[in-house]
Parts: sequence; C-alpha cells; structure tokens
Amino acid sequence: MSGGVGENERMNATEHTMPRWRLFLRKWAFPLCALALLAFILFREPPVRSGFLDRGTQIPDALVLDLTTGKKVALSTIQQERPAAIHVFTSWCRVCKQGWPRIPKLNHKYGDEMALILLGFDVGSVDSYLAVQRFALRNPVGLPVYVGGPDLLRALRPPEYPYTVFISPERRVLYDPSGMLSHRAFRIALTRNREQQRSNSE
Repeated sequence: MSGGVGENERMNATEHTMPRWRLFLRKWAFPLCALALLAFILFREPPVRSGFLDRGTQIPDALVLDLTTGKKVALSTIQQERPAAIHVFTSWCRVCKQGWPRIPKLNHKYGDEMALILLGFDVGSVDSYLAVQRFALRNPVGLPVYVGGPDLLRALRPPEYPYTVFISPERRVLYDPSGMLSHRAFRIALTRNREQQRSNSE
C-alpha cells in the first residue's frame, strides 16, 4: 500500500518540477493532433484531376447569356484575343461555393493576361437559369456570370464540378483541371499558352 502512495507522490513531484510547456504538451498534444487531423480531412481540397479533354481540342465559339446585361455574347468577344479560363460551376455544388471567394483575387492577379469566364448551365439535368441567377446574386464576385446551353455543355463535357477549361485565344484546350481554381492552374495554363503561341509563330 505504501509503495503505491510513494509512486503517486513521485509522479506529483515530477509534475511540479516539469516545465509548464512540457506539462501543456503532455496534456494537450494528442487532442490538438486529433483536431488538426479532423480539420485536414474536412477542409482539404479534393485532389486535382485533369486531361478529360485532349490538349488542343477546339472549343466552339458558343453564345452564352450574360446575367448582368441579359444579352447573349460569344466566347471570343469575352476573350478579347486573350486565353481564357472557363470555370464551370453549379448552384448546388458545395465545393463550387467553397472556392467562390478565391475568384476575385485570382482575377485581380491574372485578369490582364487571361479572361475568367464564370459559366453555369440552363440544362435540366445539370442546373437551371433561375438557380444559377440566384447563386450569382447571393455570391457576388465583381465579375459577370454567364449561362450556357446544351451545345456548349456537350463540348466541355464536365466530368464533375467545379471544372475549369483553360483555352488559348484560338479556343484550343490548354489545361482542364477539376476542383477549385488555383494559382497553380493559372500558371500551368499560361505557360502552355506561351508555348503554343511560340510554336504557332515558328
């Protein structure tokens, strides 16, 4: 019995002499690690996949509806002879909404070099005009939001949402990653566009 009490006394004495930071780590290290792991699982971005469309695939100069003006406009008009990022989203997509706040910063950084086209679809199996319009009004990013039809949907063939098709000024596919927009995706697309323009000029 006395041996057990002595052991407890030694443990208490050790704790009293232990530095505070070690006591803190001893008590909270496991819960903090578990919390960090849980946050990583819940909030990490899904892995980026690409290559759904062959590089160089021609995208048609389709008409899309500008929700701001209510008028239809061709992709080439929006591009203004620049490469473009056609960012396809839906009103019901959780990941689309999570990545939406990134858009203004990305456009501020890359907008002079590349047009950013935010595109929803008025196609029954995907989304509706009213749902896309409501999403755009509730989540303003300072950029026009466009609505496309079935022909453009068939050309882009989004495998999941969000999905971005980076195209050259001639509307040929440069890169087509799924997932949230990122600086890395813009850099890859701009590099490929420069390579293509050099190749075209040779």
